Amino acid sequence: MTPWGIHATGVLQGIGAPVNAQNGDTLWAWGCAESLPFDPMHINNPLDTTWFLPGATPWNTIGVGRHVWIYPTVADGITATVLTLQQSYYPLIVAHLKASHPRAMWGDACAELGLWGTGCSWLARVFPPVPDSFPVGGIDLTPAQEAKLDRLTSLLTPLAGMFYGVGGSDPIVKKELDAILTAASGGAAPVDIAGLVKAVGTLTTNVTVLDGKVNRLLAELHTP
Repeated sequence: MTPWGIHATGVLQGIGAPVNAQNGDTLWAWGCAESLPFDPMHINNPLDTTWFLPGATPWNTIGVGRHVWIYPTVADGITATVLTLQQSYYPLIVAHLKASHPRAMWGDACAELGLWGTGCSWLARVFPPVPDSFPVGGIDLTPAQEAKLDRLTSLLTPLAGMFYGVGGSDPIVKKELDAILTAASGGAAPVDIAGLVKAVGTLTTNVTVLDGKVNRLLAELHTP
């Protein structure tokens, strides 16, 4: 298990939430929203908590006297994150994790996520694949269900690959958007508008096709 997987497992266990694929996806996406373009574990603090522990050093400063901390160990990062979540400010976040609700259902927690500092725009974003495997909903799957889940992953991975380098993919949308940002900031990189339009058109078509396939597979996943 990667350091991130150890951290995610420790946090979920620390607040009494199931260690499963739904919660793994949520914590990974949340950590990516907080940390990218850095590795989420670059300071042993993927959710960027501001809870101080002895031995921690400041990563950055928020407001007056508040810091996101660099923790010396993964265990310290787990402890600080659990202590933060256990405060009275985050009951909906904890409730969603304990119920293993997918992040798409977290809209009612936007106020708490705003208080945390991440906001909730990440709830619907596509991120690189989770680096560790977790049980799917804590249940045993039949071979047929496992095959359907593998098929679902194979459908979604190319979509993510249009934004991130996944398995050697060519992130065409990200590259064209980066070129526009470079040009807007005074860089000399040419902007391939036609390429961007083509990439977005391909993305739109893929999303439309995938929507039907994903919904059918999700329905089938609940049957043996």
